[in-house]
Amino acid sequence: MADCEFGQSLAPDDIKKAPRGWEDRGREEEFSVSCTVPSGPTKDKSPKRKRANDPSPLTKKGSLFSRLRVRPRDKDLPTIPARVAEEEDGGDSDSSSEDEKGATIKFKPKLRPVSVRKPSQVEDDFDLSYPHLFERVFVVTLKPDPADANKLTTEVTYTFPPRPPSETGRDETMESIPQFCFPDIERLKPTTKFKSETFSFVLTNMEGNRKFGYCRRLLPAGKGPRLPEVTCLISPLGCFSLYEKILDNIEERRQVSTTAVFTFLKAIVANPFPKPGRSVQVRAFSARGGEMETVTFTRPLDSRLEHVDFSILFSTLPPRKIIQLFSSMLMERRVILCSSNLSLLTGCAHALLALLYPFEWQHVFIPVLPGALIEFCCSPLPYLMGMHPSLIPALDEMETMEEALVVDLDKKKFVKKIGDETSILPSKLFQYLEHTLGSPAVTSEYQKPSGKKSSTSRADEIITNTFMIFFVYLYGDYRQYMKKKADGSIEFAKKEYEKKFSSKSIRRFLEAFHMTQMFDIFAEQRENPLKSEMTSQSTFERSTIHVMKDRCMEIEIFSSKSKISRWRLRKRI
Repeated sequence: MADCEFGQSLAPDDIKKAPRGWEDRGREEEFSVSCTVPSGPTKDKSPKRKRANDPSPLTKKGSLFSRLRVRPRDKDLPTIPARVAEEEDGGDSDSSSEDEKGATIKFKPKLRPVSVRKPSQVEDDFDLSYPHLFERVFVVTLKPDPADANKLTTEVTYTFPPRPPSETGRDETMESIPQFCFPDIERLKPTTKFKSETFSFVLTNMEGNRKFGYCRRLLPAGKGPRLPEVTCLISPLGCFSLYEKILDNIEERRQVSTTAVFTFLKAIVANPFPKPGRSVQVRAFSARGGEMETVTFTRPLDSRLEHVDFSILFSTLPPRKIIQLFSSMLMERRVILCSSNLSLLTGCAHALLALLYPFEWQHVFIPVLPGALIEFCCSPLPYLMGMHPSLIPALDEMETMEEALVVDLDKKKFVKKIGDETSILPSKLFQYLEHTLGSPAVTSEYQKPSGKKSSTSRADEIITNTFMIFFVYLYGDYRQYMKKKADGSIEFAKKEYEKKFSSKSIRRFLEAFHMTQMFDIFAEQRENPLKSEMTSQSTFERSTIHVMKDRCMEIEIFSSKSKISRWRLRKRI
């Protein structure tokens, strides 16, 4: 899952020069280690917005976002006629709408950030390996703030493995992690009852190297009101399901003693991170007694897709709203999810990113944004962020904030919309997704009581296949358009590929989507012979060869030119 381009130091004024990453290299760009954004003011024709010359605190000289510059916009797409479509969530789509409806996109992708993760450096999770199951473990606790007795502050009480004596100076990673373990610190109070939460965050340094933080927040054993603590596993690899199981074992032992936790960590750390589809078995003392037990940790074949539990997203929002979120993500827009439940917030964010597979989000990704960093929402770059609902009013006060889609997950509603979310996708693609994801096979599964749904439910399979069919329909035969250039290099023929579709709405959508960075990375990985061989083993590539390609005809059922009745599709779900 690409992410927030901020590294270990989170001070807005801590600015460093970064490598140049665009075609326009006439000026030096400056980056905050906190959040990587281009340098220079943005241009906006709207008179309603205050731009970089606004003397507001967020844009004054020296502020984090006073150093913004947007890459010159790609040539605008042709003017698109307005689509006769519902703008309100409650409206129903016309099942007999014409094929040419759709792809009425108000704002096309136009921001190309200076990415320190250059395309040639992008690696797939299924190709990465690591000699240990994790890099480091932190235990973060809360204590009264010495400067203000009414406030709390964080403290790292345990680090494993300990920091080597040879490492001197500031440990910037350690300094930034605590605030992500307690992003809602101002709302926490001592308590005797607390439901444990699992969530994650992502850090990226100036070289583009990612570190994933997997957190379990729980109430330690004891008597009387007490504050929760967080165990945070740091790893360079993204594999939520495997680390969630490690955290389950840690929590089980934490209820016994801290010694049981530390003994378990020492037993597992020396084991290498398993290869895709493989498992590692660890012998450790049982949490229930002194006997040894074998614990198995399995790595999915393709962790970007297979580890995701879609139930948390689809039991929170109806399919129609999820499709609108998905459409906005495809256009690389700014999306903010809000919930008071950190597990819900993280789960929905990761599920949304998984829906983009085989494409990968290349921009800012902060699953849980601490309130102290709300200024990041003023970035003109695309982002996916999560935050507490109490921060929503503060968004209205930010006059320099760009348009964003804001969703309150607790209330199951959109707080802010751009207005074209229902018309980004071609009509038949939108209707196909809405019809399939709204089928009883999906909705009934997620209406079951908590804990009744199996980890490999039929609903999850339908959701995965539905979005896979969506992308196979659009890009299933892309290899036929990988053309060899005069210099021997391979290039994807975008324009030629767009013209192969007879539907004007699909061509309009592809023209816009081909302007995104996630598509650029997808194409670059397949234009590079070495990476192409690697990606050929991915779930998507296997799907284009097997049954998914045949099932793409299901989408044509939603074409007004099709005479196929929809009951056939219902029989296949």
